[in-house]
Amino acid sequence: MSDKEKNKEVTLQDLLVLAEGGQSRIQHAVGFYYEKGLYTDIDYQQAAQWYEKAAAQGNDESQTRLGFLYAQGKGVAQDYVKAAHYFQLGAKGGNSNAQYNLARCYETGTGVKEDAGKALEWYLKSAKQEDPRSMCCVGNYYMQGICVDQDYKKAFQWFEKAAQKDIPAAQYNLAILYQYGCGVEKDLDKYPFWMTKAAQRKFPMAVEALKEMEN
Repeated sequence: MSDKEKNKEVTLQDLLVLAEGGQSRIQHAVGFYYEKGLYTDIDYQQAAQWYEKAAAQGNDESQTRLGFLYAQGKGVAQDYVKAAHYFQLGAKGGNSNAQYNLARCYETGTGVKEDAGKALEWYLKSAKQEDPRSMCCVGNYYMQGICVDQDYKKAFQWFEKAAQKDIPAAQYNLAILYQYGCGVEKDLDKYPFWMTKAAQRKFPMAVEALKEMEN
């Protein structure tokens, strides 16, 4: 065993000793190491066990990671109800990633009763914490008038924020709003600019739109 490998082993062992002492932040770190195979082999069961210890102490990151493990059936039996439960704990703790995924659960009826209003509520909370995926989703709700009055101007504002953070769906929708002048002044120069951005990210509808522009 090389000195580098020994150092890595000691590093994980040190973390384990601290984690056994009950520090939730360290327990989360150990869980993350096992989940991602950092300095050790991937072990989803160990990851879930350590995340559960930290989650029980209110660690929102561990609550969120547990949600993913239950949703994917990694290290635990797949259980969408438990996944939504842990996303909800993390979301209430202020974790924007958990808020986004809880919103997805409500939007699709995965593990919870489908509820577009609650989905929008959690998307908004996440978007206000600068989660670009949620920004795009909020824009879509305003564009389609789902649980809110249809408002192209607000849709544009949210899509613009998400597009600037390189979310292809937002870039595509922003291009469409520029093309038709919905919520913003019509601009046929910005339409191809944002459509090209989305196409470069392999967004299917943008790829097709770009082909049509080139023909």
